[in-house]
Amino acid sequence: MNDLLVNQERGESKAYRQASLLDSCTRLFIYSLNHTHFLLECTLAKVAIRSILPSAILKSYWTEFNLRGISQNMKLAHLRYFKHLASVMSYTKAAKDLFIAQPTLSAAIIRMEQELGFTLFKRSEGVASRIELTTQGKIYLEYITRALDTYDEGIRLAEQAVAISENTMRLGTLYSMKGQFWSQAVSAFVAQYDKRPLLHMQQAYSGELARQLKEGKIDVAFAAQTKYASDLNMTLVWQQPLVICVNKAHPLAQKKSVTFDDLKQYRILTYGKDSSVSRGLDELFADKEDEFELVRSFDDEITLSSFASADPENVSLLVYSFLVNSFDDVVCLPIEGVPADFHKVYLMSRKEPHSQLVSDFISFMSSYAFPELLVH
Repeated sequence: MNDLLVNQERGESKAYRQASLLDSCTRLFIYSLNHTHFLLECTLAKVAIRSILPSAILKSYWTEFNLRGISQNMKLAHLRYFKHLASVMSYTKAAKDLFIAQPTLSAAIIRMEQELGFTLFKRSEGVASRIELTTQGKIYLEYITRALDTYDEGIRLAEQAVAISENTMRLGTLYSMKGQFWSQAVSAFVAQYDKRPLLHMQQAYSGELARQLKEGKIDVAFAAQTKYASDLNMTLVWQQPLVICVNKAHPLAQKKSVTFDDLKQYRILTYGKDSSVSRGLDELFADKEDEFELVRSFDDEITLSSFASADPENVSLLVYSFLVNSFDDVVCLPIEGVPADFHKVYLMSRKEPHSQLVSDFISFMSSYAFPELLVH
């Protein structure tokens, strides 16, 4: 009798575990229908169900599942199926990418076509395995892509708003914006607040800063114009002249300014191709780079200034900043014919609502009087 009771309890316990697992996995499955990044978890969950539950229970349960009309919740997932299939034009590849069985994908597309009342895909002529969009499918794809992008962007912004405190701001700056004047500007802004805001600052090149802005990894950035910043808000806040930096023992050090002809006999150290200054240098030397020996492998003004300081024969070409003043044995000379605003620094932000802190920072820095750079 005791053995019978134990076996009965084990049976009830097993049935309970099966039911609990089924319920948990089904919840995950339903959630995944509307969140495609859970498709892999959904697949693993279904494998787990099949490995534990008897096939009769599965058949009965999934029949009931479909009869409940829960499949109506699959529409968002179906739209993502359709969009991806349209991008790869192969049921086999699309199903593999989406971690679903090919029949599941085919059934989803058929269901969409039935609901829409028109055909989305047709077989390519001469290639049995290839498909192509119908005229209606092409039109539908354009609007579905736009709708899904808007939906995903909304989720990103909502998650970002939750994750970031109203008293926290993430700020990106160029390497050339180090120095006392930058600290003074930030300190002046922070001093306005009774509860001091928390600023997370990082430095990078302009292209990287623009990319991080678009991806929501930083809130504002001080950066130079770049092709990646085309759809960002930009306010000019600072300008830097292009100068030659040499040791005081160098022959050019006696001049008040230099010409391009003065530089042709020297090897010139300057910024690498990834620098925010690179674009301006490309334009400046576009028709005469063959006349100069340019060594374009340096990252910032400190490094370039240190090379000029270390060797009287070195000539460094850089945008002037206060960082150069830390070297007592170098002089900087303006280049005739090069405008004083050679390198422009902008305050950049996304074209969307900001927290009050970020909005205040943008307003403050847009009108802040940064000190004028006097080359000496």
